[in-house]
Amino acid sequence: MAHLGSWYRDFITDKVYWSDETYRIFGLEPQEFEVTFDSFLRYVHPEDQDYVENNVKKSFKRGTL
Repeated sequence: MAHLGSWYRDFITDKVYWSDETYRIFGLEPQEFEVTFDSFLRYVHPEDQDYVENNVKKSFKRGTL
């Protein structure tokens, strides 16, 4: 109804998982596209990519992830 996608990242395996709705939002097929953190970053607005990546790194340093 709201067409919200979801995703999560398994930090042990470093795999990223998207819901079917997230694939639909980006116009991709789950069978044709394997999501990685780097490919996820390519879908983040270019002006926000450094911000997202730096905050993930900070979270690791603080031990919050």
